[in-house]
Amino acid sequence: MYERSWPGTVAPLTVDGALDGMATVASTQNFYAKQKVTVSAAGLPSLSLEVKRVTSATEMYVGPPSPSMNTRASLLGYTVALAAQVSAAEQPRSSIDPENIIRGAYADEPAVAFRVLAVDWLGNPVDFSPVSKCCPMDIDGGSASSVYAGYMDIDGGDAFSVYGGVPILDCGGSI
Repeated sequence: MYERSWPGTVAPLTVDGALDGMATVASTQNFYAKQKVTVSAAGLPSLSLEVKRVTSATEMYVGPPSPSMNTRASLLGYTVALAAQVSAAEQPRSSIDPENIIRGAYADEPAVAFRVLAVDWLGNPVDFSPVSKCCPMDIDGGSASSVYAGYMDIDGGDAFSVYGGVPILDCGGSI
């Protein structure tokens, strides 16, 4: 079943390979920790590796398949000039024991509850707290932008307000 598999993907390197196993690509979307990947380049042997960590939208670490997440492989020689790329075939997702899922979702004292945490596609927490007062969306259209959202209106990128002119959120033009 598709939902039990990671999709296949290919991403060319955008920066020459690094000694510490860092692969910089246009997008790390569809790359996951412990996923089996192949690093290849024209005239060089293909390396069968696994993703160790996805650290940003464009960077990930790769290394030889092993239980250690800190074992890395040198990518020196795998350059943009040689059309180096990281690819992954469709493959089964790694499994997680149910007790580890429960432990990962459980918040200790003082909450003592199962938590739900909103994250972006990289796993970074999204802050919906009243303290931050910012919505997890970005509107960039300059002073000519206007967005209608039901009974709310965002106009000019300056403030988030309800009809009646009472501003309830001001994030300096970027909401």
